[in-house]
Amino acid sequence: MKKLLLSLTAVLVLSQAALASGSCLMREVSLSERITTSNLIVEGKVIARNAFWNAKHDMIFTANTIEVYKIFKGNVGTKFVEIVTEGGTIGNQMIVVEPSLELNINDIGVFTCRPTQAGLPSAYQGKVMYDATASSQGFLHYDLATGTATDVFKKYNDIGKEIYSVISTAVNAKYVEVKSFDIANFSKANYKMMAPSISNFSPTTATAGTATVLTINGSGFGATQGSSTVGFKNADDGGSTYLNPIASQYVSWSDTQIQVQIPSKAGTGTIQVTNGTTATSGSTLTIDYAEINLNSSASGTLLAYNTRHIDMSGNGGYDWQMFTGFDGNAAAKASFLRAFDTWRCSSVKTYWTNGSTTSTNTIALDGINIVRFDVGSELPGGVLGRCTSYFSGCNPGGGFRWWVSELDIVFDDGATWQYGPSLPTGSEYDFETVAVHELGHGQQLGHVIDGTDFMHYALANATSNRTLGTNDIAAGTDVHTRSKTATGCGDPAMSDYSCGGSAPVADFSGNPTTICAGSTVTFTDLSTNTPTSWTWSFAGGTPSLSSSQNPTITYNTPGSYNVTLTSSNTNGNDSETKLTYITVLAKPSASSGGTQ
Repeated sequence: MKKLLLSLTAVLVLSQAALASGSCLMREVSLSERITTSNLIVEGKVIARNAFWNAKHDMIFTANTIEVYKIFKGNVGTKFVEIVTEGGTIGNQMIVVEPSLELNINDIGVFTCRPTQAGLPSAYQGKVMYDATASSQGFLHYDLATGTATDVFKKYNDIGKEIYSVISTAVNAKYVEVKSFDIANFSKANYKMMAPSISNFSPTTATAGTATVLTINGSGFGATQGSSTVGFKNADDGGSTYLNPIASQYVSWSDTQIQVQIPSKAGTGTIQVTNGTTATSGSTLTIDYAEINLNSSASGTLLAYNTRHIDMSGNGGYDWQMFTGFDGNAAAKASFLRAFDTWRCSSVKTYWTNGSTTSTNTIALDGINIVRFDVGSELPGGVLGRCTSYFSGCNPGGGFRWWVSELDIVFDDGATWQYGPSLPTGSEYDFETVAVHELGHGQQLGHVIDGTDFMHYALANATSNRTLGTNDIAAGTDVHTRSKTATGCGDPAMSDYSCGGSAPVADFSGNPTTICAGSTVTFTDLSTNTPTSWTWSFAGGTPSLSSSQNPTITYNTPGSYNVTLTSSNTNGNDSETKLTYITVLAKPSASSGGTQ
């Protein structure tokens, strides 16, 4: 199966309005593919960063100056190259884009590059500048403490064999050394064993982005924090890397105990303490759910703020509008509306309505909460969908508050979609699963590392997860509860949505309905009026009960069996029983004997 990364894109403009993009799906781009499609491949170190507005003055980019150590492919006229990344800070305005490559001063690794597609302003015209091939996958980031490297999907334990040799073989040339650098020797020389040790931490199950404080006990942490850090598994890449809280999230630090708030993007996994060398916990911190935070210096100090909804429509919440082309795709529209109801008709009660169609066909801060397909190659390569959240903020006294002022969603028009209600097979991607996930970001939820949760960072083709779990409901309810309190800045609070309408009319199908003992049947919910929960009863089946929307059941004993489905929503429920619906035949036995 092809693995996909479900990643949150956050864009924050620190002025009167702030812009954030939420979530996209990104397919894995292999190292060999990155090598082939790159014009330049270098090893180097980030030594400077300079943010600039693009020519249209509607996006900030950052020019990252890389000191070159090795050249594997292409040519550079100097010992430095400029790699452009999306986002950056200019004055009191900041844009952060994820998934995209984010570089920091002193980052070292291998960069796969191609000429930049950014609309350069006049000051940069004529300069040779590059984008990272496959964006966040275009940097193989060195861990100087361990002598390893990672990208979004993979860890490279032997840089010489897994990176240097692979690239050199692919380009049929040995690298050119510009400046001497050996990561193995660097690690030995610069990272001395200072022996920090983590004995335990509490709580062991928590939530991220909710100001929850983690207490870490141990020894050798250092009397003061200094440049030491705590690392949490990064939910945006499934825990391939660790991320650090911002400075204001550290509550206290001593040689034997650290207290720190769990940051928004933390996922389930081990934790680390790094103070010159790294200690990794022997047990796992479980993150049930994550809420989006905006890291803002609006108050003078960089703080992590939670977000909320308000009543933007004047009717209780947000009015979405489908572009006419999307609206004309009946299967896509029906699939999106099922995902839509998954949120607003659940106990979360997010106040979203589906309004009139629009002829607008762009993603922009324009007052239209649009749902659309992209045009041509508008979305980055491999990206299947993206939700953009736009934020505004104010300080009513007692601290800044940030709220969603607009939401946009765009899907890839070239993807092989299964719109449902049938389940995806083969190379198909499940549209409804993607829509529920993207709307989850619109609900202000971040990623988790949990393959059973649709907010998990990754998805495979031919798989689906269309329903809210207990943790999703808890997270969505937490945000919605906050959203039902006015900001104090004159903006009305969001209301509870009531689906209204009718209870479901239960119906289903099974495939196949005649099988041999030991075989399975896949059941598909065909109920109308948007049920939000399902209770199945399978006489003679294993399991005999299920709450999944589309379960697969095994029958081991010959006979004819009834199947019952009860579909429910906030308006009531309905049951459908199909008598002797499944016929199970005995397995044929091999006959014995011979010929004469």
